[in-house]
Amino acid sequence: MKTMEGRFSTETGARLVFETRSITFTHAGHSVTVDMPGWYGTSDEDAVFGLEGQAAYQRAMTTLKARTPGL
Repeated sequence: MKTMEGRFSTETGARLVFETRSITFTHAGHSVTVDMPGWYGTSDEDAVFGLEGQAAYQRAMTTLKARTPGL
C-alpha cells in the first residue's frame, strides 16, 4: 500500500514512500521472510522504519534465534 505523502532519505536525499515490502532475514543458516512496513526508497537499504516495522523485525529475530541451537 502506497500513500501520496513522502519523506526524504537523510543518506541519499531520495524521496521515500510508505509501503510494506517482504524482506528476508538470515541468522545462523536459518531464514525468515516478513512483511516490513516502512518508508522505502528505490532499494531496501534506503529505508526508515517506525514502530510497526521495528516490531516486525523483532518478531523475525526472535523466530530466528528460536531456530538456532544453543541460543
